Amino acid sequence: MLKMVGVYLLKEKILCCPLNQATTKLWFGSDNIKQLPTECDSRTLGQQIIDALNESHQGMPHPTDFSSITKPLLEAAGVRSAGMLHRKSTFLSVEYDGSQFVVEPHVPNPDGGVVPDPDAKSVFDSSIDPEVLGREILKNR
Repeated sequence: MLKMVGVYLLKEKILCCPLNQATTKLWFGSDNIKQLPTECDSRTLGQQIIDALNESHQGMPHPTDFSSITKPLLEAAGVRSAGMLHRKSTFLSVEYDGSQFVVEPHVPNPDGGVVPDPDAKSVFDSSIDPEVLGREILKNR
C-alpha cells in the first residue's frame, strides 16, 4: 500500500504532514502535522518522516470541506493561504510503497501551486537509514 508524507521546509520550522488518499485517488493532508525546528539533525527528521508515513492511509472518503483539511497545515505554517505556504516553503513529497522510498522535490507551477520536479527525484531502498533520508530532505533547503 502506498503511503505519502508532505514535507514543508520553512525558514523557521519543518512541517511533516501525513497524506491520505481518498477513494477518488485524491491525496489530501491530515491534521496530525509534525513540527520540527530547522536546526534538527538529519536522523531526527528522517525518523519523523518514517513515523508520519505510518499515519498515511488509503481508502478515505472524498473530502467535502477542503478548508477544514487545509486549516491545520496553514495554522502550523503561520500563513493564511496555500499560495502563501508554497511561496514561503520548499515542498517535497516522500512516498513509500513497502519496498522503496521516493523523495520528490516540487517546483512552482506558473498556474499556481507546485508540481513535482521529475529531474530531482531520488529513490532509496526500504532499508535506508533515517539519517540518509533526513539528509536527502535537508539538501533541498
